[in-house]
Amino acid sequence: MEDPETTHAKQKDPLPAVQQGLTFDEALTHYVGEFGKGQLRIVGAASLLGIPNGLIFLLWVMVTIDPIKNHAWRCTSAADAACAAVWAAPTSDNVCELPAAAWQWTNCDSLVSRFNLICGDGWKVQFANSLMFVGCFIGSGLFGAWSDRVGRKVPLFVASALAAAATLVSTAGPSFWFVAAMRFVVGIGAAGQVQGVVLLCMETTGRSFRGIAGVPQVVMFCFGEYLLVALAVLVPHWRTLTWAAGCVGTAALLIYPIVPESARWLIGQEGKEDQAVELLRSISVRNGSRMPERHLLRSKSSSSFYVIALGSGGLPGSIHVTFALQVTGQIIATLLSGALIDQLGRHNIISASLLIGGAACLGCSNTSNRIAQIVLATIGQFGCTASLAATPIYTAELYPTPVRSTALGMCNKACRCGSISAPFLLMLGTHTAAAFGSALFMPYVSVGCVCLLAGALVLLMPETLGKDMPECMEVG
Repeated sequence: MEDPETTHAKQKDPLPAVQQGLTFDEALTHYVGEFGKGQLRIVGAASLLGIPNGLIFLLWVMVTIDPIKNHAWRCTSAADAACAAVWAAPTSDNVCELPAAAWQWTNCDSLVSRFNLICGDGWKVQFANSLMFVGCFIGSGLFGAWSDRVGRKVPLFVASALAAAATLVSTAGPSFWFVAAMRFVVGIGAAGQVQGVVLLCMETTGRSFRGIAGVPQVVMFCFGEYLLVALAVLVPHWRTLTWAAGCVGTAALLIYPIVPESARWLIGQEGKEDQAVELLRSISVRNGSRMPERHLLRSKSSSSFYVIALGSGGLPGSIHVTFALQVTGQIIATLLSGALIDQLGRHNIISASLLIGGAACLGCSNTSNRIAQIVLATIGQFGCTASLAATPIYTAELYPTPVRSTALGMCNKACRCGSISAPFLLMLGTHTAAAFGSALFMPYVSVGCVCLLAGALVLLMPETLGKDMPECMEVG
């Protein structure tokens, strides 16, 4: 029995002429099915890699929890009144004014206390964050170009293995700079991982369902963030938590046998058309449809998101609760974006999401109410996530198959420029807190203004809703 999607796809357009070859989208629309059980199996399997991606990407938030704020230190002498006064203060911000011998750490659960990343060395925490995003910038270009040459599957799993291995190796770090260097390598792998999943999901799905094809990957990314919160509560020590994250990434490599190559990429490669047809035939069997005996025509030729996510520790209340609330906002945004993107269009969703997120960030920067800050930051995360979920879909639909991965890599590199600046915006907020009354003011004002500007400009771009993905340079 055929899936409803398959039957609907076969009836909505007239069948192409028999004497002509089928384009890939025609094969999906009229015969294979645009999003049946066969595609769902591939999309679901590939999207599982979003779990370690979310876990590893945001790991730094939990391993660098501020030990000063959490009072993970004590005075060396009970008779030291000055030290006792600093310890009793709500934030203990003046600990740097105490003599080094006047206090000591009570534990080294945080990487901050392990390498004394406070006072004059406090900048190193955000520098390592930026270093990871520099790695993402490089990885987006490297894996983007490589995926267009050798296919989607191998680069995806090489990137996943690289991110997991670097995470595990960082646990043996004898110094902060070693750990920071491993975060750089993690960024390279994590960027390739995201691109590979997006490409596989998008290129396997028909035009009517591409809007929701990217939703599972983002939801799995959010599940990875939830898992991060749970692990941080269970194993708070930075080294153990990092090891656990690396093990999750390593375990995810076991899905390699059930994730196929992109049939859309195969059809554009000399001598690989038979592989593409076989893959489509296997998908059609699971969909309950039948692939015809005809040949396929071969081709002729995030700044705001990370400011809010990485700045969770600066919001009032428990970092674990605040982080989990923001992840919940991400999941809702992703599901809503996926539900509306095929009705309202790509650039409309991106624009509206950015405008909502930007307005919420500006509101967050101008309120001192603790509850309002958390609510507005969550709404800001909601808007940024919704646009982030739609942007790869929009980018993939704009460019033809031979350069789609490279184009997506360039898009990710542009996003990484914003991500690299995100940690420094948080540092700017800390240094301007006295002038503006809050460490949230400068980061959220900056992000809010950029979101509002981007939300307006994206409306100038063409809409791709309901259009076939271009297969060759002449069409693209």
